[in-house]
Amino acid sequence: MKVINNKTRSIDGKGIMMGRPAFTDDLADDNSLIVKILRSPHAFAHIKKIDASKARALAGVELVLTYHDVPRVSFTRAGQGYPEPSPHDKFVLDEYVRYVGDEVAAVAAVTEEIAEKALALIEVEYEVLEPILDFEKSLNNKTVIHPEDGIHDMFPIGFEPKKNLAASYYMHVGDVDKVLKTCDVTVEQSFYTQAQAHAMLEPHTANARLDYHNRLVIYTSTQTPFHVRRILSQTLGIPLSRIRVIKPRVGGGFGGKQALHGEMFVALVTLRTNKPSKIVFTRKEVFESSYTRHPMRLDMRLGAMKDGTLKAIDCHVLSDTGAYGEHALTVFMVAGSKVLPLYNKVDAVQFTGEVVYTNHVSAGAYRGYGAIQGNYGLESAIDMLCAKLGMDPTEFRKKNMIKEGETSPIFAIMGEGTAGTPMIMESCKLDYCLKRGKELIEWNKKYPRVQVGPHKVRSVGSAIAMQGSGIPHIDMGSATVKLNDDGFYNLTVGATDIGQGSDTILAQIVAEELMTTVDKVIVYSSDTDLTPFDTGAYASSTTYVSGNAVLKAAVNMKEMLIEEGARALDVPKGEIDFDGKTCKAKDKQISLSDLANHLYYSEHQRQLTATNSFVGKVSPPPFMAGFIEIEVDTETGEFEILDYVSVVDCGTTLNPMLARGQVEGGIAQGLGMACFEDVKYSAKGKLMSNSFLYYKVPTSLDIKKLTTEFADSYEKTGPFGGKSVGEIGIDTPPAVLCNAVYNAVGVRITKLPVTPEKILQGMLANKQKEKKL
Repeated sequence: MKVINNKTRSIDGKGIMMGRPAFTDDLADDNSLIVKILRSPHAFAHIKKIDASKARALAGVELVLTYHDVPRVSFTRAGQGYPEPSPHDKFVLDEYVRYVGDEVAAVAAVTEEIAEKALALIEVEYEVLEPILDFEKSLNNKTVIHPEDGIHDMFPIGFEPKKNLAASYYMHVGDVDKVLKTCDVTVEQSFYTQAQAHAMLEPHTANARLDYHNRLVIYTSTQTPFHVRRILSQTLGIPLSRIRVIKPRVGGGFGGKQALHGEMFVALVTLRTNKPSKIVFTRKEVFESSYTRHPMRLDMRLGAMKDGTLKAIDCHVLSDTGAYGEHALTVFMVAGSKVLPLYNKVDAVQFTGEVVYTNHVSAGAYRGYGAIQGNYGLESAIDMLCAKLGMDPTEFRKKNMIKEGETSPIFAIMGEGTAGTPMIMESCKLDYCLKRGKELIEWNKKYPRVQVGPHKVRSVGSAIAMQGSGIPHIDMGSATVKLNDDGFYNLTVGATDIGQGSDTILAQIVAEELMTTVDKVIVYSSDTDLTPFDTGAYASSTTYVSGNAVLKAAVNMKEMLIEEGARALDVPKGEIDFDGKTCKAKDKQISLSDLANHLYYSEHQRQLTATNSFVGKVSPPPFMAGFIEIEVDTETGEFEILDYVSVVDCGTTLNPMLARGQVEGGIAQGLGMACFEDVKYSAKGKLMSNSFLYYKVPTSLDIKKLTTEFADSYEKTGPFGGKSVGEIGIDTPPAVLCNAVYNAVGVRITKLPVTPEKILQGMLANKQKEKKL
């Protein structure tokens, strides 16, 4: 291959680096009204009275919206399949506010200063209610967070709002309790994961205008433009045909932009005033009023025999969805479906749980999407089981993990197969990843620990992970390839490049199939009027789902070119040899440039375009083995990350440079969750970690070395053998780090993040136990 598996630079990188207007706020109308939101100071309250008369009277204020002024239609902000698996439990504005930072009113004014003054003039009388700030106390609490009428689910998901239950699920294979009784060794432990902020570079922003057809045009920093259009239409009662949504370049999303945040307000303002408008979240609003990762408690039970055969896994999850149930069911489900199949040889497996409401900011989609929480619980428990067995955890994993050609009944039960038939692992190099990772980290020399000073010890930890490649039978991608005069191409895709480089990858696929260079493929993406449908950038779907659609369209285009070349040369199609530049047949030939010009200006005139679509029947998982080396100070509990080794099976690496960036970016975010990032609330539910001054994200100073390699793998159902790579890197760090800490000092961290204080407290507790013995 000439283009695929080569380090092609991002096609948009230079222009963005040079500061060309590309992002949503760059493209806002200069005369846009500024939209600002009045937000709740209370974690839970009922608005008894709201008076906006003074704000409306302020010069320069064009519009004030309260819950009296907007349609009362319940919806979900979650941009995912339709009908959505998230409950419709949100209103544009409501008489109840359910977290500190929830929307109370919206103001549109000619300047930001006037908009801020208007917010201060709105008088609100609240009935402050008792909030629920501990998700373990939410289920069946006397406080009901959603007492209102008019909310509903789209199909049964276990939605019972009067119990504070957003979703629930139960699945089992075999009898876990019965099998656990037969096991030689068992482990039972609860693990806690915290909320995590997305910390993307570009905040949430959207702007609106009316075009010369009097249609609503929305520019928005989103991962899901087609979902944005649909949800706006349904909620505001506007025909889809009257809405156009354009996604410019996006400065990072990580799942946080797989939802609507400001789009409703700019749409309403522009429709009511007939003037352009824009909203740009402050960094404080991004922290307080958008999304976090779902905090979870994972109750793990494992059982094994003395020879290291894993026999049973039981996982019960309690998930905190915050004030609204966006992505509640699906994130929770992924904590099982993308984790438990790793150990496919057990006699019994059970996955159950509930997703509950609290009066915290809503949780939502976040890279890893439940898999990172599930992986932390399972892979930590696996190491605890190995400690009881006296067995090297890498050998235990090698013995029990899924391998190529195998399957798991969980795939069929939890929706990843065809007509009840579980998905077979056609490409799974996890055994290689584990073996190679051990070599790179020098596991056999360093496990479990090496004393390197009077109070310094170095240790290693490991974990394995899997993810997915889109949502089978649901997510669809489409693409159109157009031949232009002079022989270059346009590729139009609904797929959403949010900084991960998908436009580049998709251009490479076209270039490879049509035997041209990437600069000859001009990409336009994510405009609901002009590009074909695509569900958006989530579920690690773009390379596999959208990439397959692009490949199919390119194949169609090649067939058309050969047919037209044969017509131009007056020979049968079978005699044409097309090399990307020229159609040849014996002693005749015509260049692609001449063929295109003939088609468009003189002979057999027709426009060549090829459109195709793809919906996956399977979701081939990428796999990874992760290893860490740390150094711990046994006097203080402080630790340093010396190296993180990742060996990844993502099928063919369509672009090794971009693939490495995705893996290592995921590792950094995973380590952020593992030991740096901690969302902290006050006793009354106010977010205290609401700026980068108080919310620590890892930098290159914290993570000194990342070692990343890719396994030689080929997924036959993927474009040129590729699978996803966008999320797999984030899954292993929490478990890997906790396992390394245990190997270093014998302290098992069961509540993230890992901190020196927790390590030190654990060491002191261990010493107290030793004294008692």
